[in-house]
Amino acid sequence: MSRSSRIALAAAFAAVLSVAHAATEPSVPTVGKRIGPFTVDTLAEGVHLFRPADGGSGRPNSLVVERSDGVLVVDGQSSPAGAKELLEAIARLTTKPVKYLVFTHPHADAAGGASAFPKDVLVVASDGCRTAMADSGFDFGAEAREREGESWKEPERRLPTAVTSTEFRLEDPKHTVQVLPIQALPAHSAGDTLVWLRKEGIVAIGDLIAPARGLWGNGANLGNWIGVLNSIVSEKPKIVVPLHGAPTDAQELRLTRDALSWVRGSVQQAFMDRVPTGIIPEKILASEDLVRYFDASVPRPILRGLFEQSVREAIEWRQKHGFD
Repeated sequence: MSRSSRIALAAAFAAVLSVAHAATEPSVPTVGKRIGPFTVDTLAEGVHLFRPADGGSGRPNSLVVERSDGVLVVDGQSSPAGAKELLEAIARLTTKPVKYLVFTHPHADAAGGASAFPKDVLVVASDGCRTAMADSGFDFGAEAREREGESWKEPERRLPTAVTSTEFRLEDPKHTVQVLPIQALPAHSAGDTLVWLRKEGIVAIGDLIAPARGLWGNGANLGNWIGVLNSIVSEKPKIVVPLHGAPTDAQELRLTRDALSWVRGSVQQAFMDRVPTGIIPEKILASEDLVRYFDASVPRPILRGLFEQSVREAIEWRQKHGFD
């Protein structure tokens, strides 16, 4: 590859990271190459982000790591059909077998396609993730239905087979992967897990951030969520891989943290102003400050759900401390 080609490639992705050297490997795709229904970004040598080529499809991302012992996938699409397409696309990238599947959290947009993966794949997650998925009363598909429409049907739940409540390392000469369950739960969910490639400075974080800050808040805890984002920022990741949207950097973590902090502060102020709890979410939706923190494109039901969750947290806190 010529020097001018390297410069052009780096410029195309400079907003997120410098990866020109990754494209010198002839067996890996260049940044933004189309494979099946996916656009493949090469984040480091042997580390690829499979994201939907059609941005309106509702498909999630999957991080694919080529290791010495096989391929590791972080989040396996939202349905078995989507997972089969992912596996076909991975096979066009490498002949190595898929050996590991890691869930970042127990929602179907991350784990709904797991049943389509080979039976011998080791499925890794936190114990909180497995507990939630094993609970028949847990609404596994709530977020996926919201994103993909009511026509989406809940798939079979394939439970994790390697479960941990503490740091879990998959050692490898090429890419060691650290599975790090979040201890303060719930944050976004009851089983959030960070997946780190420390040497490369890459972290996959599931739905802790979302495009335009369209954050799914049902079942979350905004206080814990803010704390988790702060802890990731302190680690200074080079590349942050969300479940939805393009790879980004720590700045989006800060913006999401600030948005959640504003929501919590607005709810607390509403209680101080004795606003009836039933209308607090609508009051925040009508705030002139809303556009400073959330894009106008975010569906109002998504935002309302986030605000309602914050109200529930405030009520619980006030009851616990004798204010009500």
